[in-house]
Amino acid sequence: MIEIKKDPLYLFIKDRESVIRNKLPPLYFSGEDDNPASFLNLSPQEKTTLVAWVLNILVKGKSINTEITSYGIKHLFDKSLNGFYVKNGVMKGAMLIAGFKVNDMQQQNWCFNIRQSSLTNMRHISYEYPTRYDLEEKYKEGK
Repeated sequence: MIEIKKDPLYLFIKDRESVIRNKLPPLYFSGEDDNPASFLNLSPQEKTTLVAWVLNILVKGKSINTEITSYGIKHLFDKSLNGFYVKNGVMKGAMLIAGFKVNDMQQQNWCFNIRQSSLTNMRHISYEYPTRYDLEEKYKEGK
């Protein structure tokens, strides 16, 4: 297994972190929970897992999708098989790292250029495969 700090995806993430560090305009945040820079506080493994999920599940579209926000996306990730709890700001940071565009950075919950079909496909897949919570429940029940 490749060491995480030599993993090509991790190196891509480290290279793209400047998008969060240096290129964001002054933003209003209701707290640290909504700050995209909080992505930088994740471990290398967490960063890689989250950005890999974004890149593998969400497809970039030409226009902004207002049907789902960063807050909704974070919940989809949390329920995914390799997911874990992230705050809204962490998801915003991951989406910027992955190269998605934002409609209005002054909003608390951001909308991105996500193809609706990628969300529809993900919902179909989630009915066929167990979520992380499904597996945790089976483990607790001893099944």
